[in-house]
Amino acid sequence: MGKHLTQQELVSLLSAASQKVEIGASYKHYKNQLSYTVLDLAIQESDEDVVVVYRADYEDGIKFTRPLKSWLQNVAWQDKMVPRFTKI
Repeated sequence: MGKHLTQQELVSLLSAASQKVEIGASYKHYKNQLSYTVLDLAIQESDEDVVVVYRADYEDGIKFTRPLKSWLQNVAWQDKMVPRFTKI
């Protein structure tokens, strides 16, 4: 089994992530234009990557997690590259 990050390293990862994704802010998804509210940032226990914890602002308000790398990713959509999520 690999070496785990220290508590200080995990806190540092979360701090850096909070500079890129705002907790409490609403974001729209590129494909459906629906909005989601970021509830928190967390560490995925299995690989110690940062994940975004967010809630749908429609219907039943289901909560999701998505790796930070994926959240920040640009994706091909309608013949151009666009952010997966955009702050609104």
